[in-house]
Amino acid sequence: MHLSNLSPQTYIQDIHQHNESSTLSRIGDRSSSDVVVRIRTQEGRDWIYCHSDILVKKSKYFADRLSDNWPTCQILDSRNCVEEWDHKQQTCSSQPVNALAVVRIFLAAIRFATSSPPSSMNDLKTSAQEQLEYMLTEDDDAPLLTADDEIKLEARQCVNRLLARFVNLVDSLLGDLHDSVAEAEKIELFQSHLTDLSWASQIVTKLETSSDFVYTWVETSVNIVKVAERVCPESSLTGTKLKVLEVTAKVLEAIVDSVGSDEENDLMLKADGELWQTLESAFVSIILTLPSPDQAEILTEWLENKHIRYPDLTEAFESVVLQVQSRQAKAGFAGRKQPDR
Repeated sequence: MHLSNLSPQTYIQDIHQHNESSTLSRIGDRSSSDVVVRIRTQEGRDWIYCHSDILVKKSKYFADRLSDNWPTCQILDSRNCVEEWDHKQQTCSSQPVNALAVVRIFLAAIRFATSSPPSSMNDLKTSAQEQLEYMLTEDDDAPLLTADDEIKLEARQCVNRLLARFVNLVDSLLGDLHDSVAEAEKIELFQSHLTDLSWASQIVTKLETSSDFVYTWVETSVNIVKVAERVCPESSLTGTKLKVLEVTAKVLEAIVDSVGSDEENDLMLKADGELWQTLESAFVSIILTLPSPDQAEILTEWLENKHIRYPDLTEAFESVVLQVQSRQAKAGFAGRKQPDR
């Protein structure tokens, strides 16, 4: 975001001209501001207190953002954030928050953040996802949200709908890939859903509602890996494969957290054998998509650990050995066929 046309000196001068009876104000003056501008940089996020009338006058970007026609106001129910600041009611900022309003904003945001809007609204969806993540981690109201049953139920339902669309897309891509190259639009949607699921995995973890997410991901993991392999056949780690690994890591964390810690029962696992077998197959498939150096490093560490029982990577080891032998055989055959010079 560039604010070169809105220097602090110009900003101060305009505020002074706008309201001569008031004291001199500047960017960051919380007592007279009515808008908070968030600027993201490589170093982090800055929250700057500003004045809407000056922003609207000096910047078309802010004029659009602060207008009633901008859809963000409707999506996040945030019209009140641009209302004129009443200095007589400044003490209200120290009053308890309106819990109902916070919940309503969160529910509206998560419905939009887990939807599949047109690509032109992807930036808005990303902003909604970031706002939800902030509300659950850094905001003072985070305990209020994580303990609310209505929020947990709505979050679970929204994420389940996102998962259902993703599973249907994976099945569709598998069908297309058997016949021809998958359509570009479906591949782009697959990557977009992966990004959304990577974010959603963090949200359901914070709300402690990850059971449905874990079950669906584990059940579909083999097909997900197949699609990722065929969509991105390169040996290097692509963004798509990294997203698959990110979500898988979150799922594994949730499974580990669900394991019982009853010492009297020798730490009995809650997950059944089929679940662990499915995960093991997913591990093998993921390893086979990695570049050869990474495969060698993982399998070497696994072989050196003589007492490891899970995961059993024998299948992955045998597949890699066969691939190496096949490449060596092809290289030797090609060498023998070269004509003498």
